Amino acid sequence: MGGPESPGSWQAPGHKYLCGSLLEGCDFMGDSARLVLVLREALEKGSLPVSAMVGVSGGIDSCTLVHALVAAGSRPVVTHYDHGWGPAAAEDPAFVGELAARLGLQFRSGAAHPAPARQREDEARRQRYAFFAQQAVELGCEDLVLAHHADDQVETLLLQMLRGGGSGAVGMRETSTMRVTTDGREVVLRVHRPWLGVWRREIEAYAQLQRIDWKEDATNLDGAHLRNRLRHDLVPLLEAIGGPHVRGKLLDFAATRRDEQEWLDAICKPWAMCEKLSVKDLRAQPEFALRRIIWAWLLARGVAGLRRRHVEEVAAMVAVGGPAKVNLPGDKHVRRRMRELFVENGPEKAASDK
Repeated sequence: MGGPESPGSWQAPGHKYLCGSLLEGCDFMGDSARLVLVLREALEKGSLPVSAMVGVSGGIDSCTLVHALVAAGSRPVVTHYDHGWGPAAAEDPAFVGELAARLGLQFRSGAAHPAPARQREDEARRQRYAFFAQQAVELGCEDLVLAHHADDQVETLLLQMLRGGGSGAVGMRETSTMRVTTDGREVVLRVHRPWLGVWRREIEAYAQLQRIDWKEDATNLDGAHLRNRLRHDLVPLLEAIGGPHVRGKLLDFAATRRDEQEWLDAICKPWAMCEKLSVKDLRAQPEFALRRIIWAWLLARGVAGLRRRHVEEVAAMVAVGGPAKVNLPGDKHVRRRMRELFVENGPEKAASDK
């Protein structure tokens, strides 16, 4: 895709954009209209805020999302974070900034110093969301819109299954909250993913129809990333074995699992809201309920990267003679003191149980 004679992937500085004003001559006939209609309905219902940040990498998904958001009546602030992965990445801020300028949108950018290793996806994600949180503070806007779509949802579900995390393999929620610490301040981002029911092929068709330029991300072909191997190897294999409707079935499965988890979350919510948990009360819970309560409670305390083993280690603290301290991801740990469990931040301290 792309090249001097057709819209598509952006090649280098000086490339002449063929789309002109992205809002002139828009043709919303056919299936491509659905991308804008989904956003417009969400804006009208209030599930998607009119004023928000939008994360734009420069790839086809996020560039198309910005175009469609404006067409739907939104005026987002375009935010871009440069991970510094290779010389081509240095061109991304200028490319995204020009896109924002042509749409008349405010633009904010940041960069990693130093750049994380390409294999350190978790660290890159942490830096990116810290940047979003910083922008949220400066703008007074904690809503962030991302371009994740149905194919991303299928891949996320498979990733969760392979990693065996305590997430229960539910995929992503259309709206979720994320606690992020930036400059010593905790920020609660509201993350919106309005296109989780839209397939990648629909985004590509819209981008072609509206003559939208974007940049190809070379990392999307890098086999060092597990998600890329799922996208290019596992998903096609599943389709070859289970037929062309496998992706849709996995999407339905994820939706069902989210419904079930929402029910469990409602049961666990009173526990999750507590800063400290009573060991006596926890001992009275069935084993399954105990693990679900601890999982929800740790998430509410901002613990990221949870695995089932972390939950089981904290559950063991409830037993008589159990450990008084358990280390968690993100330099956090749980302590038991005065027959209560609580989460602490910061470097390790000597464990005690009084």
